[in-house]
Amino acid sequence: TFNRRNKRVLDIVLCGILLVFSGVFLFLMKNFSVILKNWLSVLIGNKTWIGYTPQYNVPQLPILKVGVFSPKDSLHFKDIHDKTIERLNFLYAKDYDVWKDWGIFWRVLIS
Repeated sequence: TFNRRNKRVLDIVLCGILLVFSGVFLFLMKNFSVILKNWLSVLIGNKTWIGYTPQYNVPQLPILKVGVFSPKDSLHFKDIHDKTIERLNFLYAKDYDVWKDWGIFWRVLIS
């Protein structure tokens, strides 16, 4: 579908940006080791940069590849109730937009 294609295109674009600016990002991001570890998996399509919070999948949600990061990772709160995480996954799927992935990705990287 349209959103799946756009999500894949964004994954590839982000891989390119990370490759070109990796020298700069190495010093600016605390999550750079996570990015390096998963970069190739995202590029070849085994993973996506943003997905659901893994242990809180709801059966009715569209199937996504395993994400390196999730909407929960972009929040400043780390101790979040299970029902809230399920709701975050639901809202992420319901209101999906490629710009949402873009925003989550950069918030995770600069936090």
